[in-house]
Amino acid sequence: MHTLTSLLKALALMIMVCAPLRSWAQGLATEPPTAPSTAPAAPAVPSVPAAPSAPSAPAPAKTIEPTAPAALTTTTGDKWYERVKYSAFVDGYSSINVLDIEALENGYPRAFDSHNGFALSWVGVDLSYEPGGVFGPVGATISLRAGPTATALAGADAALNLAPLSQAYVTLQAFEGLSVDFGKFNTLYGAEVAESWLNHNYTRGALYTLLQPAFHTGLRVNWAATDTLFVKFLAVNGYTTKDNNAMKTFGLQVGYAGGPWSVSLGYLLGPEQDNNNKDLKHLIDLIVGFNPSERLSLTLNADFVMEEVGDTTQKSFGVLASGRLQFTDIWGVGLRGEFIGDADGYVSGIADQNLVTGTLTIMASLGKYALLSLDTRLDYMTEGAFIHTDGGDSKMQLTSTLGVVFKTE
Repeated sequence: MHTLTSLLKALALMIMVCAPLRSWAQGLATEPPTAPSTAPAAPAVPSVPAAPSAPSAPAPAKTIEPTAPAALTTTTGDKWYERVKYSAFVDGYSSINVLDIEALENGYPRAFDSHNGFALSWVGVDLSYEPGGVFGPVGATISLRAGPTATALAGADAALNLAPLSQAYVTLQAFEGLSVDFGKFNTLYGAEVAESWLNHNYTRGALYTLLQPAFHTGLRVNWAATDTLFVKFLAVNGYTTKDNNAMKTFGLQVGYAGGPWSVSLGYLLGPEQDNNNKDLKHLIDLIVGFNPSERLSLTLNADFVMEEVGDTTQKSFGVLASGRLQFTDIWGVGLRGEFIGDADGYVSGIADQNLVTGTLTIMASLGKYALLSLDTRLDYMTEGAFIHTDGGDSKMQLTSTLGVVFKTE
């Protein structure tokens, strides 16, 4: 009876949330929305990502347009401060666990929004200087973060007091189309990114949380081979800033971005166990993006992870499919489905574990500087159990999370 009552409450909540969509859809049939301005192409030289305009459906955040950069300007009149870019944000949320599941703090399967009630996710400031001008071919990027999400993303870096330093790297524009980054930077792999408003949903997915690295420290080479083809190469300290062994981790990503399609295939290889230079961890990452219009964005992301642990080889794989449709200049909807197969218990610690997630997000853009996102999300595990607040257990949890983001344009 307790579970039935909880499900009825969840159903009532979803009806209340989704009812306005009918009236919006009827309005769209009689009055088409004003087309938004075209989003600018992402620069080939890595810089602080600018938040997309409110009415635009975001492209997969890590699928980079490989447009070759413009020739460097080194004239005497080029003022250095004209190459400085900055942005800032505040991100908070309020969450309800509809089925009275006790919030989990171990990061499986949710690491960034596991609290019931009101919570601050994080705040951040990004600064970058584009190569060129009075400083020649040298640029720099720094991203500062504070809050529980910054600590969760930092992982082992939190013990080194590096959680506030999300990114810090120097860029050398070797020549047109080729740049080199040195320092700490966000990962290449995965369709979702840390900044919630750049994804199709507010809560970050299971692939992002469980299978993909968040950042790397070391060397990154970016090459725009043509207007549509790009290649990236990594030589880094694995999944953390301070390496736990003597060997390095190497990565490669090859991608295409032309017209409505974008595709990238990446591979990351290196030892990640303490004082172990022999046993290797492999990550294969595929991202496919399709943006047939400025209001519709579709993404497919697949990952395969394998690591040699002693005499055994442990594996896990995952698939994500998501989309976002912007109905009007204000209202949009995002949908995401995920599956993670973890027969060896590699990421969950439970043998024969499968995880399924489904997320529906309703978004409202309040001008250029504020975004409200209401996530209704179901997490289901075939093995193991979510723990009820009354001590019982369940294979599923249903949450409703209202995310509030204030950001610069």
